Amino acid sequence: MKKRVLAGAAALALGLTGVIGINQASADEGAVPSLTVRAVNTAQGDASAYLTAKCPEHTAKAVIKVGDWKTETINLKNLPSEFAYMITSTQGQAPTSLTCFDYQEQSTNTTVTVDLTKAVGPQVTVTGDGVARKAAPGGNITVGATGFAAGQELDFTLYSKPYPLGKTTASADGSAQLSAVVSSDVIPGSSHYVVVKSDNEVGLANVAIVNKDDLKKGKPGDNGGTQKGKPGLPRTGAAA
Repeated sequence: MKKRVLAGAAALALGLTGVIGINQASADEGAVPSLTVRAVNTAQGDASAYLTAKCPEHTAKAVIKVGDWKTETINLKNLPSEFAYMITSTQGQAPTSLTCFDYQEQSTNTTVTVDLTKAVGPQVTVTGDGVARKAAPGGNITVGATGFAAGQELDFTLYSKPYPLGKTTASADGSAQLSAVVSSDVIPGSSHYVVVKSDNEVGLANVAIVNKDDLKKGKPGDNGGTQKGKPGLPRTGAAA
């Protein structure tokens, strides 16, 4: 059976302010990159992970490799050296490496293994017009979340580019639910995620965006939100 890993980079500005200029110096000596798994979603049969990637200062580009199946180069020119990265895999284990290059092509790297079978952090479910992990442009979407701190304000956003869905507050048991309408501008077939965030926690779910006529065709979650052979690359510019 063909192995499939769908990876999406989101060069996200992690709450940093000010102008980030081009500093074509070497990376700080002794500084090393890091990959931190912040969430793994297993709800509704999902297998998605949300990672924080951090390169040393003066990084020109980052290369993320997921197993033997996906390699992506991220240009960090004029961008923060800390960003979020999302992966979805049909494999239980996803060895993921981050290599950071400075402007002299000197590199440093790190590797983590993401276990996509074990839930980490808040869990998120997505239902579009009654179909699990699918939704259509202009259609209804309902997002449920558990595992947040009680009373936290939660922000619900659909990526690849940010489409705000709304905000609500986690109940006493840390759960929340929000219903919204999917923007008609969302393009079916590319890689999409719903991300739910509070100040300290984050959860995500992979969602397939399909045409309304195709919404109830096939099994929920088919293609994991992408067209076959066309991994999505959600870049958002939103805070992680």
